[in-house]
Amino acid sequence: MDKNGVKKVFGAIKAGNLDHLNELVVTKEDANVTNSQGMPALTFAIREHKTEAALFFIERGADVNKGFEDEEYTGGRLRGVEDAPIEDAVITDNVEVILALLNKGADPEKGIDMAEASGHYAMKGKIEYWVRRKEKKEELLEGEKKSPADVRKAFSTDDAGTRLKKQEVRIPNGGKKAAQ
Repeated sequence: MDKNGVKKVFGAIKAGNLDHLNELVVTKEDANVTNSQGMPALTFAIREHKTEAALFFIERGADVNKGFEDEEYTGGRLRGVEDAPIEDAVITDNVEVILALLNKGADPEKGIDMAEASGHYAMKGKIEYWVRRKEKKEELLEGEKKSPADVRKAFSTDDAGTRLKKQEVRIPNGGKKAAQ
């Protein structure tokens, strides 16, 4: 992609114009385009709080672990360390993007470390929960050779993918008041 195309991609991200992005980003190589400072389009979309654009790049095959070092955006961290997209998503509190990144192979440890370092303990818990849940699904698939459909039946989730199947609540004495 030439410089003009790169400018158009980053402009479309900034404007939140998914139709234009759809025209410009055709290949996986296009999804990994970087600006003149070397910032990947995925990172730019996350930092600009453009969730739909970030999800677009994740689905188009952007490298979910490609880091970027920015002198002005270190958040108090050591210079010379690249932030992975999941770290940027933690900083911007974007659970939807975090889950999409994790589902496409982002390193969960980077997200956990960033959440802890930045005081986002609830976010750390969500990522740790996702990791445990993924491990449990894999264990179910391997242990008894269950099909993915059987595993899906064992786990029902809300939109964010953060809740296990609801358990039945039992009320003592069948819900009747105890005799006094």
